[in-house]
Amino acid sequence: QLRGLFHGNRAQVRLQMGRYAEALSDVDWALGLDPTSVKLLLRRAACLQHLGRVEQARAAFVKALEEEPESAAAAAGVRDCDERLRRGGPARAGMPGGAAGEIPSEPELDPYAELDIAHDA
Repeated sequence: QLRGLFHGNRAQVRLQMGRYAEALSDVDWALGLDPTSVKLLLRRAACLQHLGRVEQARAAFVKALEEEPESAAAAAGVRDCDERLRRGGPARAGMPGGAAGEIPSEPELDPYAELDIAHDA
């Protein structure tokens, strides 16, 4: 249970750092333990939106609404995804991926730098 909480929280940090692919990996791991968590489903949707995967983001928002029908965040997410898709697909201004919809590559993870530890420690 604690590992799921750890991965969910780390996903949020990575999401805030703009490391969307890594955040998605963490949140998917946590969802494997708690597939009905609205908080995790919303984090998954946010990651997918930033990666330009709007249809998958919409599906995560819909699942969150199924679990918690009164979720304003999930309802707003579905509307946002619908609007993005109506305007022409996943690659939108302000979202990574550019006009071609390509997913930006994430920098390689350096665990020493993440923990602020010298490499020779």
